[in-house]
Amino acid sequence: TIGQLGQIVSAIPFAAGLAIFGWTSAFAALAVSGFVAGLFVFVAALDGPQGRVKSQSNFAQVFAALRKNFNRGSVKAAFWTHFLTQSPGNVFALLWGVPFLVEANGKSPAFASAMLTLFVVTNASMGPVIGLLTARFQAYRHIIVYASGYSILAIWSIALLVPSPLPDLMVVALVVILGVGGPVSMVAFDYSRSYVSNKELGAANGFINIGGFLAGLLMIGAIGLALDFQRSLNPDVALYDADHFKLALCVQFLVIGFGLWRFSVANRKLRSEASPA
Repeated sequence: TIGQLGQIVSAIPFAAGLAIFGWTSAFAALAVSGFVAGLFVFVAALDGPQGRVKSQSNFAQVFAALRKNFNRGSVKAAFWTHFLTQSPGNVFALLWGVPFLVEANGKSPAFASAMLTLFVVTNASMGPVIGLLTARFQAYRHIIVYASGYSILAIWSIALLVPSPLPDLMVVALVVILGVGGPVSMVAFDYSRSYVSNKELGAANGFINIGGFLAGLLMIGAIGLALDFQRSLNPDVALYDADHFKLALCVQFLVIGFGLWRFSVANRKLRSEASPA
């Protein structure tokens, strides 16, 4: 939730400062703010509990631990949780959301900007909610993951079947469900925290964190290729034609569906594992 505040700052105050003061002043202020924040963390944040003896590991030990943990159902469940719940929001917010709304659905740039802000606000506000649910109902973490994954598939199915332009309320529902996926992806690190020893947790979390970004990059690239391919077949049709865009976005179903399948396999393996670390 705290991390999302940076996106809120960039979406509203920074954008306003950019318009008023120009690029140089706005980015200089942003750089100074980042430096101050980094200095504060360096001075005030502890690397671990006071009095704890730090262990040293070489690269061979790190990769050996990573191989061992990758075979655990908990780490696999965590990886696929991150893979399937974070990536759809990344696809929408980082690249394809604005052209889909503005070019394919005729929405105004101001509306698209408001939807990106709503996406960030949803991320930030739902973080504590998902965290509370995960903490209180740890035995049902997989239900939270399934609910998010299938909700994303359902809302995209409806959005792609409804004739363009999409109603504003439909867009709001789409953005909110995608936005909730971000906090749900953090359930991945609760899996690893519960089952991986502290000594090996950093390497495991680093691997887990690849999931959502890997899936997001795959979908972002595949959607672009699908749009270009359709344009090559019919050069007279606009690149961001609504029907072509909807067909290209269907790529997401393959990736998210694959993630759900792999998560279900990992979740079954997790149930047979030993008690948490």
